[in-house]
Amino acid sequence: MKTKLLYVLVSSEKDIYLEQAYISISSARYHMPDVHITVLIDRITELSLTLDRRDKLKSASEIVVVDLPEGLTGQQRSRVLKTSCRKYVSGDFLFVDCDTVIVRPLYEIDNFPNVLAACRDSHSAFSENPYRSMCINHCKKLGFDVSQEEFYFNSGVILARDTVEVHEFYDRWAKNWEEGRQKGIFMDQPSFAKTNAELNHIISILPDIWNCQIIHGIKYIKDANIVHYLCTSPTKKGDKQIFALRDKWRVEQIKGTGIIPKDITNCFDDPFYGFPDCVHVLSGKNIEICQSFAFKFLEKYNGSAVYTCFNSLFKLLYLAPRVLNRMILKLKNG
Repeated sequence: MKTKLLYVLVSSEKDIYLEQAYISISSARYHMPDVHITVLIDRITELSLTLDRRDKLKSASEIVVVDLPEGLTGQQRSRVLKTSCRKYVSGDFLFVDCDTVIVRPLYEIDNFPNVLAACRDSHSAFSENPYRSMCINHCKKLGFDVSQEEFYFNSGVILARDTVEVHEFYDRWAKNWEEGRQKGIFMDQPSFAKTNAELNHIISILPDIWNCQIIHGIKYIKDANIVHYLCTSPTKKGDKQIFALRDKWRVEQIKGTGIIPKDITNCFDDPFYGFPDCVHVLSGKNIEICQSFAFKFLEKYNGSAVYTCFNSLFKLLYLAPRVLNRMILKLKNG
């Protein structure tokens, strides 16, 4: 594979980003022993790579260290590296977020004809994107009207050739992100979209199998090359996430041992091993409901007295029209 794999890592002993990168890099090596893997880190992260932490990056072909301005948070340092990585890495690369699993060889990427490419965010046209309102609001703060864009791209996997136009894109993306940071927009996708529009929509569509976003991409899992499980979350006792690696404790257990358990390595061959036995699939308007504050509220307090109280209230509101209609019909019929 001539195209490099590129990871951007900003981490400390207090988080699990290194462990996420370790899992993803291990899955890449499993399928492609000869692939060149570059890990781009900042100086603060390098200083944290002591003993067993550094061992988790021993499968990388090279580690590139960048000195960044002081005063940035870890999240901000990660975004600075991500939006400016083109100037630190030579050759064509496929950037891959750390919260991913490579599930088959990626050699075909060498033959992709375009210089810059990414997958559709949420595997949908922007008009159907469940996060559309949020994206519009963020881009508005950047002085960019994204509402008429046909596609909004996910920046979790990006193919970037080593060309003049791609270097120009990254230079402008870094500038747009920094301007957004000054306005409180720390996500990199709004500035990614703005830069794409400014440069005459240079980003090509990468087939969905290259960045199968697990929450919305079930259609593409069977043929996926890269599964993007989208971070991790604390899991309530006795509960399960939709995908094994979204359970934070599963990643944390690798910290001390450095051993990736078999239930995770099984996902390197078949991502369906990462799903629990019972999964409820949603689509259409039901996805919007899952993004609502009402749903997030009930999800947060599930199992508590607060949940029971509000669920009973919602049940009453749901049943009230039916009861009222029956009463009216009864009165009409004497």
